[in-house]
Amino acid sequence: MAIRKGTTMGEEVRAQAFRIVNKFPYKTLRDALSDPERDNAEGIVVRFLVSGNRAKLKYPQYVALHRIVTGMNERAVWERMKSGDSLSDIQRDLPEEFWDWVFKAHAKILSEVATNLAETYREYYRVLSSLPGGHIGRPERKDFALAVKDSPYKGWLFMLLDGKDIYKAVLSTCKPEAGKSMTAASD
Repeated sequence: MAIRKGTTMGEEVRAQAFRIVNKFPYKTLRDALSDPERDNAEGIVVRFLVSGNRAKLKYPQYVALHRIVTGMNERAVWERMKSGDSLSDIQRDLPEEFWDWVFKAHAKILSEVATNLAETYREYYRVLSSLPGGHIGRPERKDFALAVKDSPYKGWLFMLLDGKDIYKAVLSTCKPEAGKSMTAASD
């Protein structure tokens, strides 16, 4: 591709030549706008005959995919996980070349969740074993509260005492920085 340099109304302009992939016989802009979407295509470029100006018309499917791809970062993966999406649900919306990045982001978040879960359960069973009747039945809430009052896992420990699943609560606290999008990270 060649780059031409010139001036227009006193401003320097750079124009890049491009290869025409397909030419379509549209006579009007209306015809071009009704162009059916093609697989694996970004859209079409329309050249206006009188002015010579060009305009890109992006297909809605491409625009939606671009929005997903450029907006995907670790926090977006975490948000999808919080809403109950599996790894394959998240990957399904993306081109295959980004699956590995999503897998790694997903694994990083799950690793943090697993660490917090393990520490919480370890603390829970340590506290139970230290309380009278802790292994046989449910300990007195007051005794349990005194034993966990300084624990960083206090809220989750009470959830376990009450027989609740703590996975979603733990996941909610493992919020990553928004950081760079996956496209920026892959550059």
